[in-house]
Amino acid sequence: MSDHPPRTVAPGSDGTSWPAYPDDEISLLDLWAVLVRRRLWLFGIAALVVLATVAYALLRTPVFEYRALVEIASQEDGTTPVEKPSAVAARFNDIYIPQATSAWSEAHPDSPEPGVEAGVAGDADLVRLSGEGAQALSDAYASVMKDAVGRLTEDHAPITERLRNRLRQQHSRAERRLATARDSVKEIVERRKMLDERARRLTREIDTLQQALGELETVRPDGIADSPDAVSAVRRLLDNEVAFKRQRLDDLRTELNTDLPRRRDELNDRLDTARNEVESREEEIALLADRLAAVTGTRLAAPPRRSDRPQGPSSAVIVALGAVLGLMLGVFAAFGAEFVSRANAHMRET
Repeated sequence: MSDHPPRTVAPGSDGTSWPAYPDDEISLLDLWAVLVRRRLWLFGIAALVVLATVAYALLRTPVFEYRALVEIASQEDGTTPVEKPSAVAARFNDIYIPQATSAWSEAHPDSPEPGVEAGVAGDADLVRLSGEGAQALSDAYASVMKDAVGRLTEDHAPITERLRNRLRQQHSRAERRLATARDSVKEIVERRKMLDERARRLTREIDTLQQALGELETVRPDGIADSPDAVSAVRRLLDNEVAFKRQRLDDLRTELNTDLPRRRDELNDRLDTARNEVESREEEIALLADRLAAVTGTRLAAPPRRSDRPQGPSSAVIVALGAVLGLMLGVFAAFGAEFVSRANAHMRET
């Protein structure tokens, strides 16, 4: 046997009867019967909502997204911006964008104002300008964004120019030091050439002296008179000449083998130092040139661009959501109508 109490039959407002249950029981069949009886409410409300969403999807103005990326001026290392991106974004929102928007509105009083805002573009040292608007406002968004970036560029220009001027001065000083070092190298090279030429002259002079000494040592005073005094005098002269030439020969050999190598070694050391100075100055100039090239100005890294597709859900999604919402409202309306009908019937009976 069933544990449920026997069913009773209650009359409906339209003359039909349906089984009645205790208040704590709900029958899905009864709910279905209500939806069937109130199907006009169900489908009518659903159709109205769907038609409204279709009309909205067809008549709505597509909204596109507009974006631009701003690269902040960098310092001489090429990576550090002259101003933090968060500070630049705040200045955009507080100063530059309102000024640019106001200028646009004054020039186009009959056009709506484009809504542009700035924010930091992720971890990069970039600032993003963005906004949403109709396709007809493409020129307005592009104009406001470019105007705002131009105002920031003007504020950053003196900072970057000071950096460039300082690096240019350092570059000029390094070039002057390089020119001095190169002149020193040329001077030392010329002096070393003079030493080499001096060594060649000494070698020729030594050869001449050696030849002369050989001739003097082989000379005999045979053709001179047999006077002992005359022979002694000639021999003394020859001995003096030989001694002088030998001393001169020793001096030349000392200069050639001792003095000139020492002076050449000193010049070579100075030449190595001067060449190292030239190389150091060339590296300094190259580094300064790289640092000067790394100083960049504030600019638009990505110009204002409209998104390819409108923002928000598509028309098909809107219609689908409208259909779901229409069915839900239709169900509520059907049960609401049924409730009102039963309430009226109950009041008439009482």
